[in-house]
Amino acid sequence: MESDPVGLKGGINIFGYAHANPTTTTDPLGLAAYNKWEIALCALNPVRCYLARRCADEAKKAEGGSVNDRGDALRHCHWSCCMTKAVGIVLAKAYGDAHEEYPGNPNCERLMDLHNNGQGISAALGSPSQDCGSSCRSRPLVNKPFLPCGKCGVY
Repeated sequence: MESDPVGLKGGINIFGYAHANPTTTTDPLGLAAYNKWEIALCALNPVRCYLARRCADEAKKAEGGSVNDRGDALRHCHWSCCMTKAVGIVLAKAYGDAHEEYPGNPNCERLMDLHNNGQGISAALGSPSQDCGSSCRSRPLVNKPFLPCGKCGVY
């Protein structure tokens, strides 16, 4: 277990890079924490993992980093669309599903994100030549959790 390699430049919580839980998540590239399911997928497919990470960076740059709103929905859709084009439908779904499997993820948020990931896959398959940002803007995305998160339980 190690503190954030960038020290306090990453914020006052030096374990925040791993969702404040460095015993169950890791950040091998110094970019974002991975849960145990993402680690397993990345170990099996390191090149495709790198491509999935690039798609995540592209989606965050294009759609921002907000949570439980239209930007969040667009980011998940964009990421899954990009991954589908980069690594194929099977691995795009696997990476998207794995990303939502972390301790404490409210079920209502997980379901919202999985729905929007599916819309991204559909966007890539339905409009392979169109850019993911444009494709996702015309998809039926879920912009907020299905239920108030205090009532939906933890997955």
